[in-house]
Amino acid sequence: MRSLFSACILEVTLAGYPSTLEACEEVAAMFDNTCDTSEGKADSVADIDAVQKSCKTTGTCGGIQSGSFCVLPRRLCVTCETNSDDEVYMYV
Repeated sequence: MRSLFSACILEVTLAGYPSTLEACEEVAAMFDNTCDTSEGKADSVADIDAVQKSCKTTGTCGGIQSGSFCVLPRRLCVTCETNSDDEVYMYV
């Protein structure tokens, strides 16, 4: 089984949810972030702190092979901001 990894920052509008910054931050807090969300959105994925995760592998490792385990950096930073029109945006 191959794993796909993406390295991008997404901008998401929260249609159908309460559109307050506080509500957005509650949703963002549910994620297992590897960043300090109080610092706001990252400019690039490389700016997000990584946490090393390992998993048992039986095929190709997209990270560092260590015996039968594959060690990969995991980065996730979910933050919220408002623009000048008070629209709320979630950044992933």
